[in-house]
Amino acid sequence: MRGIGMWDSSSISTLFSGVGSSRSSNAASSFIANMDMTTYSGIRSGSYFKLLKSYYGNNLNSKAQSLVSSSVSTSKDSAKTLASIETESEDMVKSAQALYKNSGKDDTDAMYKKVSAFVSDYNSLINAADDSETKQISRNLESLKSLTDVNAKSLAKVGITVDSKSGKLSVDEDTFKKADSTKVDALFKGNGSYAYAVASKASMLEYAAKNESEKTNTYGADGRYTQAYNSGYNYNMFL
Repeated sequence: MRGIGMWDSSSISTLFSGVGSSRSSNAASSFIANMDMTTYSGIRSGSYFKLLKSYYGNNLNSKAQSLVSSSVSTSKDSAKTLASIETESEDMVKSAQALYKNSGKDDTDAMYKKVSAFVSDYNSLINAADDSETKQISRNLESLKSLTDVNAKSLAKVGITVDSKSGKLSVDEDTFKKADSTKVDALFKGNGSYAYAVASKASMLEYAAKNESEKTNTYGADGRYTQAYNSGYNYNMFL
């Protein structure tokens, strides 16, 4: 048998000649179905694997580098951080909508429950976005905090305070339930309310996170997943 080191590109072509070229979703089964007995025998004996290892071991660095360079993440944030910002932004929008879209009259307990959810989602969004190093996300976060600072005095009148360092909210139940309902409604009901503005800012944060997440992919322009090239070729994908 010819030694592994003596295999050249024409030998590779010959070895692969029995393999079908289908790239459908059933590529794995087509691979087996279209395989000739010579190729199958090579796989069973282990020589096929050795050949791949030798060939790609000699050619991996030069061939893989171009794929990796075009697909490595350029995002300053991890996919986990961005996914968290997206999720918390969506939750923030939903809790804000539950308030500003509600034109009916809630009793004190029901309104407090909705505002408490709003405050909780607001703080969760602050936590998630604070971890970001993306400028667009940071700018939108500061815009959200500035919006709250502008409304700090009005919020305090209904029992909601703003932490000067973190920018997070807290609500005092007794003060809130004793507050003038018209002041509560002015803050949380209608399209011109504070709740509506927060929903708009949260939507902008979600958009920024989604935009940034496009930079975290590990797929090349040809649609191939390139992670295998980062730590060595995944030979098992052929077997």
